Amino acid sequence: MTETLPGIIKEFNQVTNDVRKFLFVARSSNLQRESVTLLKRFIVKISSEKERAIAARNDDFANLLLGCECLLQALISELEMLILLKEEQPDSAWDYLSDAQLACKSALQAHKAFEEVRSDFQRLKTIEKVLFPPQHFMSFGGVAKVQICSICRQSYENCMHIKGKPYLGEFCNLILDDIEIDHVSLVDKPANKRARIFNFSTDQGVRNLMTWEIESQGNSGSDHDDEHKSNIQETMNVEASILGVGRDMEDFVFGGTS
Repeated sequence: MTETLPGIIKEFNQVTNDVRKFLFVARSSNLQRESVTLLKRFIVKISSEKERAIAARNDDFANLLLGCECLLQALISELEMLILLKEEQPDSAWDYLSDAQLACKSALQAHKAFEEVRSDFQRLKTIEKVLFPPQHFMSFGGVAKVQICSICRQSYENCMHIKGKPYLGEFCNLILDDIEIDHVSLVDKPANKRARIFNFSTDQGVRNLMTWEIESQGNSGSDHDDEHKSNIQETMNVEASILGVGRDMEDFVFGGTS
């Protein structure tokens, strides 16, 4: 981003460069929390500037600011992940890691100026492999009888917008309705890494897949079934919510009606 860019972008560069020194697990949690607060406040400022760009119909600048929002959110999520890891909350830390990865991908989709974010995304993938054990992911397949474009609010099959592309500071998403889920699949590369198996039953009790600790002992089969259903429902809720936020949904097997 060159010197010819507006002051808000120069400020963005300075803020993001300043907080990057806290993207290490050894840094003070208090300073990391302060950085999170700073970034959240700055997102509000960026969003206000984006609204002005939208009002002026400045598509390129609005999309650039959309990318700024995404990268700021990625940094917030990475900092939250580090804090939670130090608090021995790896399951919650994993969720923030997933959010950070998705936010980096969104920044890349938002504007060509964020090509350098690929290195951030690769770093987060390395963190995933080094700091977390391998996970087992789920995905749901089915049919969405109604698919509406979030930009023009018309039927997606009849509109000119492309899912995942930015338009005047907003991603084109599919708004799905009348969904019939017909199967659950285990997948290796999910679009949503929050959609995972949390635990499994053993003779000793329910073992957490992340920490490997036994979380409860002596549960009946019915209790295990209820907990498993709860995990599936949580996964379904996460996948359903992520359908509306401009993410790459390639491994979701939702088809339209013929």
